Amino acid sequence: MLAEEKHFAKKSVYEIKQNYNIPLQGHCVLLASGSIGGKLLVQIVKTIIKECQLPLNLIVACGKDQRSLKEVSSLENKNTNIHLIPIGYTEKFEEILEVSDCIIGRPSAGVFIESLIHEVPMLTFEKTPANDKGTLSIIRKYKIGKVCEGRTQIVQAVNSVLKDKEYYKNNISLLLNKYGASFQEKKKFLQQLILGV
Repeated sequence: MLAEEKHFAKKSVYEIKQNYNIPLQGHCVLLASGSIGGKLLVQIVKTIIKECQLPLNLIVACGKDQRSLKEVSSLENKNTNIHLIPIGYTEKFEEILEVSDCIIGRPSAGVFIESLIHEVPMLTFEKTPANDKGTLSIIRKYKIGKVCEGRTQIVQAVNSVLKDKEYYKNNISLLLNKYGASFQEKKKFLQQLILGV
């Protein structure tokens, strides 16, 4: 599994939470827009606010979609259990993953690999482009997250993953251990594989 070296550097969870105004206590759920679209992103936020009874910090990464960022920001304080943290585009997405207990998003290769490296279980949706279907199979086969039929199942999936967070993290670790744990190990493996060095 190939990724940039920055994903392997250990970071201070305390400092990251301070920088993004994320409370130090409570579960952190990351909802990443990627290309799932602003409308669906806002619908997922509304579903979580309406149905979730579990106290959590919901980090909503809206990317460059300013309309979604504004709409998500307007939903603050609609559920006293949910601390909403909308953020725009960041070059340091790996920092957000570092403090997240799970991620909700499209199972694109980039986001999926980054979530694995940070040992963050992924929650995603059955309805996805054909080129992302392989990720759904991996999530199911290795039990490293949840695949939902639709957004109405997302709160149940979040509750389930947070309840058994260590189970999912352990499954991710078992999968990753097949490929080396550090950037240098992966680099050496790829050099041997590609260059025969």
